[in-house]
Amino acid sequence: MAAKPQGKEKFKAPPKDAPKTTTPPSSRLLYLVMALVTMVILVGGYLFYYFHGQQMRQRIEDTLSAMAQLKVGQIVDWRAARLVDANTLVGSPSFIDTVAKYIASPTDMEIRDKVLADLGIVAQSYPYQDILLVDMNGKVLLSVSDSVHRLSDVTVEQLAVAINERKAVITDFHYPPDSDSAHLDIVAPLFPWRADSPQAIGVVVLCIEPSQYLYPLLQFSPFPSETAETLLVERDGDEVLFLNDLRHQKDTALKMRIPLSRQEVPAVMAVLGKEGIIQGRDYRGVEVLAALEHIPDSPWYMVAKIDTSEAFAVWRSQIGFLMAFVAGLLVAALAIMGFIWQRRQRLAYQALYQAELELHQSQERFRVLIEHSYDAVTLLAADGTVLYDSPTIAHILGYSPLERIGRSVFDFVHPDERQDMADGFAKFTRQPGAVAPSEVLFLHKDGTPCWIEGIRTNLLHEPLVRAIVVNYRDVTERKRAEETLQQSEEKHRTILKEIEDSYFEVDLAGNLTFVNDSTCRSLRYSREELLGMNYRGFTAQEDIEHVYQTFNHVYRMGKPNKGFSWKVVRKDGTEGFVEATVSLLRSHGGEIIGFRGVGRDITERKKAEEERKQLEQKAQFSSRLASVGEMAAGVAHEINNPLTGVIGYAQLLMDRKDVPFDIRKDLAAINEGAQRVAGIVKR
Repeated sequence: MAAKPQGKEKFKAPPKDAPKTTTPPSSRLLYLVMALVTMVILVGGYLFYYFHGQQMRQRIEDTLSAMAQLKVGQIVDWRAARLVDANTLVGSPSFIDTVAKYIASPTDMEIRDKVLADLGIVAQSYPYQDILLVDMNGKVLLSVSDSVHRLSDVTVEQLAVAINERKAVITDFHYPPDSDSAHLDIVAPLFPWRADSPQAIGVVVLCIEPSQYLYPLLQFSPFPSETAETLLVERDGDEVLFLNDLRHQKDTALKMRIPLSRQEVPAVMAVLGKEGIIQGRDYRGVEVLAALEHIPDSPWYMVAKIDTSEAFAVWRSQIGFLMAFVAGLLVAALAIMGFIWQRRQRLAYQALYQAELELHQSQERFRVLIEHSYDAVTLLAADGTVLYDSPTIAHILGYSPLERIGRSVFDFVHPDERQDMADGFAKFTRQPGAVAPSEVLFLHKDGTPCWIEGIRTNLLHEPLVRAIVVNYRDVTERKRAEETLQQSEEKHRTILKEIEDSYFEVDLAGNLTFVNDSTCRSLRYSREELLGMNYRGFTAQEDIEHVYQTFNHVYRMGKPNKGFSWKVVRKDGTEGFVEATVSLLRSHGGEIIGFRGVGRDITERKKAEEERKQLEQKAQFSSRLASVGEMAAGVAHEINNPLTGVIGYAQLLMDRKDVPFDIRKDLAAINEGAQRVAGIVKR
């Protein structure tokens, strides 16, 4: 690689009159052919790599499954055999009689020896650590080994279970009070065989050291391997408890625990109910392939695993040969193109110089970015010691970049949060590669509190870093703004709660998503009843279409609709009127998500308007009657004058003597009719 440039003069652009290199058609064809050949070689190599890897993986999975199932079957058979030993002993009438006699006469040495002889026969069938005869309270009456024993709490608890269920039971793994090695016991109750007596006369306890048979059984591998091992685990609360010693860590039986939160660990997957082949990280943090099985009739789970590095070692070596072969083909192809590359040598050197320049500029750019970044960068050791501070620390906490080096970061944390941060930091250092956000109250150099928001990355495991990397910034002003915003929101919530006007929000389907107290009072529903209710649920039938069209108009036009009213039906069945202003409700991204409205109950105003309308109608009717009266008076006056003449002339004609009788009769009829009309006009 070229040396680091000392000045811009070493990185000159090519002269403008330099000849341009062009690629002739024959070279382009060669490039195309070689590209196709390279692609065929790479694709063929990849396909072989993929399918061969799948076959290899399937063989490994089949081997692990077979090993796990074999171990499970062996443990099931082992448990069954131990229960048979216990049941054979407690199912013997002669043994039960002998035990009953011994309990009745514990000083009779002959009976005592006979009981021990019967127990010894069972002890010879399997290397039991000891066989005990105990009473109902767990007191040891006899021991085959003639040792002084005190039962563990686990075994004592199982005494009651065995007696209640009237059968032999197997205890869980435990440490006896008088032993440093793991044990488990077979607890078998003794009941009188001549009658179905509910009262047991004693209990036989077969003491087993798993290290004598069970642990070797688990540790035995049917195939040679440097990393394969079989684990026996169970769930204990929120943790996985390892029941046997591990191949890669000693003295772990009943001592090693892993929290259930570490779900990448095969043992955790097993106790959470997962079975079959899985891939994860074991208790060492190493990538493994594992087979998970549950052991029937027990709380135990089997984990048969092997490191993936070993499992695929043969495959990787074969892949190495394949890669070497593919590389050879590629080298041969590239060698053919060598003469073409020679023609481009000058351009290649220029590109190399340019790359060196860009690398230098990139390094300088990153240095400047770190030193002038708005965010500060701090490197911390595993114990919290400050290893590095970027210059931005001066703007955030007031310290120079070298002022905190070698001191504990917890010294700069506010006392109220110091212990919590220390506890969280200690836990975080145990999680290689973990990334976690943090928000901590620090103290500025001048003593003022300062909120710091950052991202922690655990790179303690990276050889080039070996530190906790923290990128952070001062968010004190934002915290204050959030507090102000929270107070503002609380103020607005209070206003919405206390205003007399109704405020509501609905989604695009017309379902209520928010209402204030005034809306509840107006419609006489509770908030819980209104939320989720569609507007049709409280709108009068004749106004449903009117409300729909109004909201649809607001949606299409994008403008608020002010002062439209509609009839509502309250929860108690009474009707009322609401007047509202409706506008669109949008998300933070500007998307329409519903409507919001402010309204008020105008029922009383509607009633007043209706009453005023009725009064106006009555006034208009009275006015029309007065007009009719005036017109009738005028008409009466016009009619009255001619009637007077008619009546007068008719009377005069009737008084004349020379008027014939038939004409007089007609005049009388005219006079009578005129008099009737005159009477009507007068009324």
